[in-house]
Amino acid sequence: NSQRPRKLLAEKVVYVGVWIPALLLTIPDFIFANVREADGRYICDRFYPNDSWLVVFQFQHIMVGLILPGIVILSCYC
Repeated sequence: NSQRPRKLLAEKVVYVGVWIPALLLTIPDFIFANVREADGRYICDRFYPNDSWLVVFQFQHIMVGLILPGIVILSCYC
């Protein structure tokens, strides 16, 4: 079957194309994650050095979690 090697390559490209960006997008969460104590409770959250960073990462989450999948779904079904 001549399609088999091409299909395997396409599968690998898709896997790498999904996993590498996913891993890269988690780096800020690891860098800015911190635990603090408030009122006897521990709070785990991301603490950014500047408010503009928060806006950038919220925009990134919207793009990656909503807009990009929406474009992929629309392009596959239309």
